[in-house]
Amino acid sequence: MSTCSARHGKGGVQVAQWLAEALATGTTDHYTGKRRHPRTTWNAELQVRVLSDGRAHDVRYVTARDVSRGGLGFFCRTSIAPFTSIEVARNDRQAGVAAVVMHCTQSLGGYCIGAEFQIERIEPSTAAPPDAD
Repeated sequence: MSTCSARHGKGGVQVAQWLAEALATGTTDHYTGKRRHPRTTWNAELQVRVLSDGRAHDVRYVTARDVSRGGLGFFCRTSIAPFTSIEVARNDRQAGVAAVVMHCTQSLGGYCIGAEFQIERIEPSTAAPPDAD
C-alpha cells in the first residue's frame, strides 16, 4: 500500500494540475472570509486513502466538489473524522497528496468533507543578501 510520501514528492505539482483542470471547467468563488485561497468547483472522481502510522489502511472512493491551492472539498458516503491524515489521488497508480481532514458534515446521502493539503511550501527568502566584499 501507499505511504505518505506526498510531502516530499510531487504533491504541489498534482495540486496545480487539479486546479488547472478545475479552472478549465468550473467556477471560482473569491470568498475570503475564512480562506486564504479562492476555491474552484471541480467534479472529479478521487481516491482518499485513510492513513494510520503513515500507511493507507482504508480506501474511500469520493467525488470532489471543489479545489484550491490550500485544500479540497469532497463528498463521501462514509464519515472521516476531523484531524485524520489522508492521501488524495486520482487513481491507485498515482502517488497521493497528503492532507488532513478539517471538517466532516453529514449531508443527504453522505458527508461533505473539507481537507487541507499538507505540502511543504518553499517560501522566498526574506533575508538580506550578503554584503559583497
